[in-house]
Parts: sequence; C-alpha cells; structure tokens
Amino acid sequence: MIACQPAGAATIEASLKAEAPVRLTPSPSVGASINEEQASVRAVDAVRESGGAGVSVSDEAALAASRSLGAEGLWAEVSSAFALAGVEQLAETGNLNEDMRVVVVLTGSGAKWRVEADPLAPPVSRIHGTPVELEACLAEMGISL
Repeated sequence: MIACQPAGAATIEASLKAEAPVRLTPSPSVGASINEEQASVRAVDAVRESGGAGVSVSDEAALAASRSLGAEGLWAEVSSAFALAGVEQLAETGNLNEDMRVVVVLTGSGAKWRVEADPLAPPVSRIHGTPVELEACLAEMGISL
C-alpha cells in the first residue's frame, strides 16, 4: 500500500521514517481534503504492515494527474489525483516493476470541488442532447461516428 500526500503535509511518509507519529504544519495545497497536520495511527500502521511506503507529491504533479484523468473521462477530486501522481512518480524513479499489479483508488468525485476545479479544466462544449449536437461536439474533438 502506498500513501500519496501533498508535499507540505506528507505525514504518513514522515511518520514511517521517524517510526513515530509526526505532526507537521501543512502548507497550502490543492489537495485540501488530504492536507493534514498528523496522520492517524491506523493509517500509518496499515501502510507499515502492508510493507508499503509514503510518497510526497507536488501540487503540480497532482494537477497534471487530474487533467490526465479528465482526458480519460474521469472527473476525480484533485485530492484523489495525488494517488495517480504518486504512482507515476514511483514509475519514473524505477520503484515499480512492469510485472507489478497496480490499483489506483480514486476516492473523491470532482463534482464535490467544482468551484475549485473550474479554473483548471478546459472549456467543455454544452449541448442539449440532440443527436445532431452530439455529433457536432464529437466532430470538434476529432471523433466521428
């Protein structure tokens, strides 16, 4: 199990390294719902017992992962995108093997944070659902039926 948290509040990673609970003063982060000053003992124990690790992820990496998920049609809360960004970071540094099975759990919907996410998202064509409008919208994106 890998716990991915904002770089300014990577309390699980810090607690695992210190082998004791660590309290941090979180810096502002786009991962507002996971930006905590101290991880729960249960969370740290679960990661430790699984043989896992904590990963510190930058806001920029989480935003890029969020946009990547959006391009695939998944509207995840930015805090959830920290998980994908952490996996990408581990892959880039050679800490994941090709034969490993990786599951990224996205725990929050982007709908919960729509106001915060709107400036980050590309404009979306609005249609009323008629087949002609749908085909025109898809054509704008280079998709033909």
